[in-house]
Amino acid sequence: MLPLELLGAPEASCLVRACLDVEQLTVHLATPAPTAACPRCGYDTPRVHSRYTRRLDDLPCLGRRVRLRVAVRRFACPQPHCPRRIFTERLPGFA
Repeated sequence: MLPLELLGAPEASCLVRACLDVEQLTVHLATPAPTAACPRCGYDTPRVHSRYTRRLDDLPCLGRRVRLRVAVRRFACPQPHCPRRIFTERLPGFA
């Protein structure tokens, strides 16, 4: 099993799959937190608006490229006074 601490992965992230071939290691991660805080008003919301994949390249390891694929969610802030309607979950210290 691949220790996610080696990648500096966000806390509580989970390994979806890892693919190793002769040229590269591709690691697919997801963040399972049920909510995210709006960066503008701080409201913690569970309303997922959409999803996308962040594609990151890391430093090579043992002569192979390391590619990270992180499933990230966009959340909708339901607070009527908040000017930020949609925001992406944060991955502090990671990306």
